[in-house]
Amino acid sequence: MKIKIKAKIFIVFLLFSSLELIFPWKLIQGTRYAVGNIQRGKWAIYDYSYRFYWKNETSGESREEIESGTCNITVLSINGTEVTLSITTIPTDGNVTQEIRIGDVKTGEGNLTFYLIAGDLSKGDRIPTSDPAKFLILNKTYTARYAGANREVNLLEYQNIHKGELGETFGNETFHVVWDKETGFLCELKAIHLWMVKNEGRTEMEMHLCIVKTNLWESQTDLSSFTVFLTIIIILIVAVVVWKKWKDKVARRRYRAKR
Repeated sequence: MKIKIKAKIFIVFLLFSSLELIFPWKLIQGTRYAVGNIQRGKWAIYDYSYRFYWKNETSGESREEIESGTCNITVLSINGTEVTLSITTIPTDGNVTQEIRIGDVKTGEGNLTFYLIAGDLSKGDRIPTSDPAKFLILNKTYTARYAGANREVNLLEYQNIHKGELGETFGNETFHVVWDKETGFLCELKAIHLWMVKNEGRTEMEMHLCIVKTNLWESQTDLSSFTVFLTIIIILIVAVVVWKKWKDKVARRRYRAKR
């Protein structure tokens, strides 16, 4: 039976919650957890793709599902550090689903999950978990191009490996998450989950979510691409001019030779 996209995304939420990556948040002294530069009515559009694969190693039976579409996120309200988001998922082949998510970027309460974190965090800032003895740290702050603009972003990469007793089970979860630094909005998510049970089978799940359009920031011309394009045009113009002059010169020589 086909898994609905809402259930699919919920599986990814469960992976995050099992790793305690996003919630519940705790305030780390010295770090300002506050809503980033966003306002009511701001929105972002994402392309997403999802792959599910299952195989029974004993019977050889297998099933694979691939789905893609867009996800639209709109800021409905901001009350202090609490933000309400409307999330509409539009699969290319399936039913449109809509949900409301509410959460506090300062405390981590609510269900914003990875869609929105506090703004103006940087490399080295902690992402706390429910266990004070465990925490994750933003790996990197750098510049990357998203939704038509070069943005300063924060990266979190994480891998979690599960090994059962006597090697009966094995699980491997990896996450690559990029947030816009100024706004705290999600820019990109790559999640891969592998689970194997000895003498039974394996399950693979992959999800990719990437922002493609937004009014959170203005699109910019990619100067590097424009420069390359302009250079090619100039070279072509120069080549045409040189070729024409050479052709005219040859024609004059032939004319003189005939005389």
